[in-house]
Amino acid sequence: METEVLLKYLGAKIKDFQSLKAIITKINKLDQNPFEDLDKIRANIKKLEKILRLEEKDEIYQSISEWLKEYKTKERQYSEELKKRFGIEFEKELKQCDLLLTGHYPKFKVWMFVIEVNVDKFTATIWYGPKQEKLESSSLIPSKIAKRLAEIKNKLGSKIDKDELFEKLKEAYIEVSQQFKQKEVPILEVKKEFSLLLQKEKYSRADFSYDLFRLKDNKNLKLRVAARAYTKTRKDFLWIPSNEKGEGYVYSHIQIEVN
Repeated sequence: METEVLLKYLGAKIKDFQSLKAIITKINKLDQNPFEDLDKIRANIKKLEKILRLEEKDEIYQSISEWLKEYKTKERQYSEELKKRFGIEFEKELKQCDLLLTGHYPKFKVWMFVIEVNVDKFTATIWYGPKQEKLESSSLIPSKIAKRLAEIKNKLGSKIDKDELFEKLKEAYIEVSQQFKQKEVPILEVKKEFSLLLQKEKYSRADFSYDLFRLKDNKNLKLRVAARAYTKTRKDFLWIPSNEKGEGYVYSHIQIEVN
């Protein structure tokens, strides 16, 4: 082998070894707090496997492969342990936010929210209602999810008082009722008009649902439970809670008694 070729080969090997060392060092550091960094551990395992696949016959690479094989067993144990301890840690964090936890892995309930946990993907998906409105996904860190749920709860809806809320809703309803020339009108058409009246940059289906929940005792407000024909596409129905436990129904039409 010519000297230049040898030097080039050794240079490439040194670069690979430096990469391997950096990745293994990173994994070792992340292993100090595996239940919060499990997703990062998995990402670095994939990087390591990619390099090792290219040099399967090299003795030192085989040694690293053996180490990785043993460590992946450890990583799987972390996953199983996380499934057991997540609910316990999550409940503790929620209590600090004055929120209560019900349910069990992989689906938990908090107030009107459903939290779907996926340990393999290291994610938690937050839903408003029983998988009705997907709000966001988060990394699987109990403290982070609990704080985010508290923030979402505090910001949900228009935040205006009930009297003003009903007056604006009635104004939106009258506009839509005149357009459709009927008393009972599609609920999401009223949501569109109501959003314009609020002049808020963002006003979601979940916001509107919660505002209607706040008016559930108003006798002038009537909602029609959605028939099967109106539950095929989301543009035709809206889930509205009946209580703060997250129980509720889907509705398709709304009517307001206008004096």
